[in-house]
Amino acid sequence: MAHKISQVSGRAEAMYAITPAWHGLGVTVDHAPTSREAFKLAGLDWDVETRELFFAGIGDNGQPTYNPVADRVATVRTDNGLCLGVVGKQYKVVQNSELFTWCDQLVGSGDVRYESAGALKDGRIVCELDDLVITRTFTAAGGGSLTVANKEGAKYSSPQAVLDKLVGKMSFDPLAFARMAPKSQGETLRQLVGLDFTKLDADRRALFDKRTAVNGMVKTLEGQLAGVPFHADAPPAEVSVAGLSDQLGAMRDHNAEIDRLKTEHSQAMTRVNAASKEIARLEEALAEARKDQETHARHADGVLKQIESKRVADLTPIQQQIAGAEVANRKVRDNARRSELALKLDDTREESDTLTKQIESIDGMKANALADAPFPVPGLGFSETGVTLKGLPFSQASSAEQLRVSVAMGLAMNPALKVLLIRDGSLLDDASLKIVAEMAEQADGQVWVERVTNGEAVGIVIEDGAVK
Repeated sequence: MAHKISQVSGRAEAMYAITPAWHGLGVTVDHAPTSREAFKLAGLDWDVETRELFFAGIGDNGQPTYNPVADRVATVRTDNGLCLGVVGKQYKVVQNSELFTWCDQLVGSGDVRYESAGALKDGRIVCELDDLVITRTFTAAGGGSLTVANKEGAKYSSPQAVLDKLVGKMSFDPLAFARMAPKSQGETLRQLVGLDFTKLDADRRALFDKRTAVNGMVKTLEGQLAGVPFHADAPPAEVSVAGLSDQLGAMRDHNAEIDRLKTEHSQAMTRVNAASKEIARLEEALAEARKDQETHARHADGVLKQIESKRVADLTPIQQQIAGAEVANRKVRDNARRSELALKLDDTREESDTLTKQIESIDGMKANALADAPFPVPGLGFSETGVTLKGLPFSQASSAEQLRVSVAMGLAMNPALKVLLIRDGSLLDDASLKIVAEMAEQADGQVWVERVTNGEAVGIVIEDGAVK
């Protein structure tokens, strides 16, 4: 296979760390250099600019002519003037220094180390990982292509999606997951197993809140019902006190008339007696007196007949009815209020039962979904408040159990590229590191651990702020 390494003025534009390439070209150093070092060692510290493009022709006078190309420009190296290709005028040049900066940002660290770097003759950029081969090709017309294949050569239909997924999965941190809030852990686990309870949870919360309000109304109505007495001896309807009062007034007027007539009769008899005495005393006025006597006698007889025709009314029964009417009416009102509250309580209880059945239905749907979900660890699940392990909150699990669950989730998130990044590795003791190593080995995965230590078992050493 041809190496296709770019060579300018006898120098190969390539560098390798520790082990030389098979073709023997380029610079080999005894350490993995940084971005800036690799950039210079590989001879890539040159820029590319676009220049106006002309095509040659013959004029009418037979002399050569050079006419500009309207929609194309040439890409040219600034160090030696070498034309790299022809592109459209809208093409944006990406400098070598920008590519190295992009790699640093991709990994997420300011101290990336390189095993190799260089330029190829035909402008192809190839990056080879453990299980994937990623190829980016640029053409002279300014276009290009991106392919992602496995070791056997099978290509992925959506290469950019594979790269996006690769970058996202490499950022999973098991220790960060173990320190998440319970609800955040639950959301992460839902994404892993492909469950989305957003609508069901919202419906359940709405029904639960409504049932809580209804149950509160049930308690209120029960208390109100218990506070209203029931009177078995109450009449079916309230007694009209106003009607009884009218009857009482009429009877009082009747009796007053009788009293008035009695008084009038008494006065008439007094006058009769006076007239009799006047007869005896006044002989000369006898005739007149007798006339008066007869007149008054007739009047007295008429009044007496009126008295005899009337009967004195007994006020006691009607007075007793008025006294008992308010007590009876209060009993009637109490019974009516109790009946109203009883009906409202029955309706409210029925509404509460309906809401409870709807909540139980949603809980059943969630339970079925959880039972069918592909959890990476047996006994793993989640509730409304967060992740559970063996039916208990994840936060109550031991540190070792939390670590095992977190690492298993990270490995399960990307079966194609099992790579985990643990940033706070200094928080892991030897036993925890052993657990991580064993799980990575069993899953045939990789674990990158960032630790602050004085030991030698590290890949990069930083002392006093400088890389050694």
